[in-house]
Amino acid sequence: MKKLALLLSLFVATMTAFGQLTITAETHTIPTDLSYYMLRTGNVSEFDPGGEGEDQVWDLSQFSGDELQYDYVEPSQGLESESFPDANLLEGIYGTETYIHTSDSGMQIMGQTIPGQILITYDNTRIVTPFPFTYQDTLDDEFLAEGLSLINGQTVQREGEVEIVADAYGTLILPFDTLENVLRVRSASSFTDYIEGEVAGTIVDTTYSFYHDSKPFVVANLSILYVNGTQDQNHVSYASEEALTPTSVNEYSSIDFKIFPNPASDRVQIEWDGRNAEVQIFEMGGRQVASHRLNESNSVCDVSDLPGGVYLVKIISENRVLSQKLIVE
Repeated sequence: MKKLALLLSLFVATMTAFGQLTITAETHTIPTDLSYYMLRTGNVSEFDPGGEGEDQVWDLSQFSGDELQYDYVEPSQGLESESFPDANLLEGIYGTETYIHTSDSGMQIMGQTIPGQILITYDNTRIVTPFPFTYQDTLDDEFLAEGLSLINGQTVQREGEVEIVADAYGTLILPFDTLENVLRVRSASSFTDYIEGEVAGTIVDTTYSFYHDSKPFVVANLSILYVNGTQDQNHVSYASEEALTPTSVNEYSSIDFKIFPNPASDRVQIEWDGRNAEVQIFEMGGRQVASHRLNESNSVCDVSDLPGGVYLVKIISENRVLSQKLIVE
């Protein structure tokens, strides 16, 4: 009986080990032409991210939030695509563009921009998702970046480091679903900003990301941010029920936004899947040159006053921001 009990315990331990999720380039590289919603809380006074280890249970069912759209497209659709020629994925979240390089070894940030406001370029890329990665794996990385204000030309130097640890796995409870065999990855980043050699500020950002085997994106995350030693923001986010329903990438909602004619000389027609919105047009240098209101009765924009060249057109509606390039002749 003792031998049988030992064999059974070994069998269970082996099954548990093989059941742990491993995120890989094949399963968790985010594709282009993907759009989905996360639900994000406002600033939460405090929350418990839960413990480390095996068979944890994380209950997020009490949290509610506003929809925030995540769009993934080809980098060529971004405002600063020429600044990041090695990027092969562009993430757009409410006006912020993040240029990413994906490979078999992971997903790395090459740079970020808020059009017309700031451009951040990483001297050595900042890894955000290593591949392959599973429970108890760790990775330490350092990064250097330069931030350029597109408003006044001021530059900021950033030095930082990040520790990434797959510190737990278990069950994730959402308001509308329960996901088993979820891997939690803790990413602890600390960095210092310098202006003309003087310390301008320090930031410590700890994010707990939750991965599931059926979704290429993070299904939930918890974020804790300290600025200059003071706790600044806490947020809880999780994928919407619609985003978690599809079983294949092709079933996710795609980005539906068309401009025609393109190239154009006087007017363009905009066709998209929403209603009221604001259309903003930017030069490739980041300066906004025009804006229009878009609704069901008016989907035409006048571009006759714009000099010939390449522009970035953005549609902004609630928590959704879409962009495409426009050529004016």
